Amino acid sequence: MTVNDWHLFPSLVEAISLRLRTAHQWLSSTNRSKATVLFTAHSQPGSPQANIEFIQAFSELAKAVADQATCQHWMLAYRSAGPAPQTWLKPDVFDRMEEVAQEGGKAIVVCDLLSLTENVEAIFDCSINSRLKAEACGLEFVSTEFLNDSADYIDALAAMIHERMIQSSTVY
Repeated sequence: MTVNDWHLFPSLVEAISLRLRTAHQWLSSTNRSKATVLFTAHSQPGSPQANIEFIQAFSELAKAVADQATCQHWMLAYRSAGPAPQTWLKPDVFDRMEEVAQEGGKAIVVCDLLSLTENVEAIFDCSINSRLKAEACGLEFVSTEFLNDSADYIDALAAMIHERMIQSSTVY
């Protein structure tokens, strides 16, 4: 059984939104209202036209999480692009941070939507290197926790699989 279109499953969106709301509270009270959320995902090789489904799912998930978390200021950004000459999806998360700083932003929350469990690359990109870049831009910085093996994430996965199994059994 394949589980497609998992990105808008309500309990998954709620689990990510909870982490976003929590991270937002870690910001100083003076900068919370001036914070921009950067929803990130690992960049994909190729042009946007070659990645339409990926971009659509990423965008839909970002909007759903932002709506659930009542987040008003957010942008999409990609991370971990490979070296030239290969084309990768843009804008890059570091470019977005510079943009926020130039527009007078005060704080950044990085929320990776598609690396649901921690790994070395995601930690470096979303926490360590992003923190260094944000500090260089004069921005307060926090990143959301990854879902990992949290109870709400495991419950969301179980509910999603259960629902899809029921749907599959009624098809045959």
